[in-house]
Amino acid sequence: MLNFGRCAAVFDMDGTLIDSMPVWRVLNKEFLEKCSLPVPEHMRVDMDTYTTRYCAETFIREYNLPMTVDDFAAANEQIMRTRYASIPTKVGVPEYLSALKKAGVRMIVATNTEKDIAKNALASKDILKYFEDVLTPGMVGISKSNPEFWNVLAQHMMISPDDMVVYEDTPAMMRSARCAGAKVVAVSEPVWRKQTDEILSLCDIYVNDFRDLLA
Repeated sequence: MLNFGRCAAVFDMDGTLIDSMPVWRVLNKEFLEKCSLPVPEHMRVDMDTYTTRYCAETFIREYNLPMTVDDFAAANEQIMRTRYASIPTKVGVPEYLSALKKAGVRMIVATNTEKDIAKNALASKDILKYFEDVLTPGMVGISKSNPEFWNVLAQHMMISPDDMVVYEDTPAMMRSARCAGAKVVAVSEPVWRKQTDEILSLCDIYVNDFRDLLA
């Protein structure tokens, strides 16, 4: 049944709607190259699996950089502002969003990316039109890894968390959404390939791409 028969769908953006995770990870390497700094030894294998925040904390600590984690993240977001236009959606996204819209399912985006950057990215793919709103942890003051984030989001939509299906690629966010009472659809993302077993234990369904949900 489409969206498990629930009335609302909440989508992560990076790695779920848009195939941008590899680009985000490249930014961390580019930062080191620009500063003529080596990749920390423990990160030389599978550096693309580390989050922006972890990289920022590590680089700042190991190289005594005169910046904060928020400074690092903000700089990356500004670079991504221009790069999103050339990054495609994940396979099947436009078709699935259109099907949900026709079925009367309400949709919203919950992303760690700054709202105006996210809206521009979604608009560049012609999919912003499907969503009622874009919410970020910065707007509500709560991390997406905290189940309370999903409660606040549900209140924003004037529904209950158990009316929602959350579409995510990140294990920590799946866990928090499930704890809040939402159904969880895990969207395959190579960045998290080492955590596939954990992801399978957290989700209600795992899809390679959105065509699986239309079959």
